[in-house]
Amino acid sequence: MKCEFTKKVSAMLDGELPESETAALLEHIRNCADCAAAKADFELLRMEIQGLAIDERTLLQEPSLVRRRVLVPAPAIAAAALVVVVLVSVLVVSLLRSPEPDPPFTRAETPPATRGSLARFDGGGKAAVFKEARR
Repeated sequence: MKCEFTKKVSAMLDGELPESETAALLEHIRNCADCAAAKADFELLRMEIQGLAIDERTLLQEPSLVRRRVLVPAPAIAAAALVVVVLVSVLVVSLLRSPEPDPPFTRAETPPATRGSLARFDGGGKAAVFKEARR
């Protein structure tokens, strides 16, 4: 923009010029393409800024439940953290503790019963005889 009056266009749109200068500038804008373009640009910019303006009433409203911050006292947070630490440590200890091994099998004991065996009922004596008789 090469015209020296383009800077006054913004002041005119803001209402900062006296009426006599405003009338003269409007007459100039009708004849100057640079100033007419500047006026159109400033008016468009003003409309865009007004479109972005925030309504003051919305700022004063209570925040919605989604945006509301909940203030939790520090002792409550500490107690919750302590409970979590205790539960995690109990879980870790129970997973790391090795189970007690089964006692070794000795010959003096009766062997554990297998599936299909009647040895579990009488210690194996009569069941062995029954098996031999069936063969």
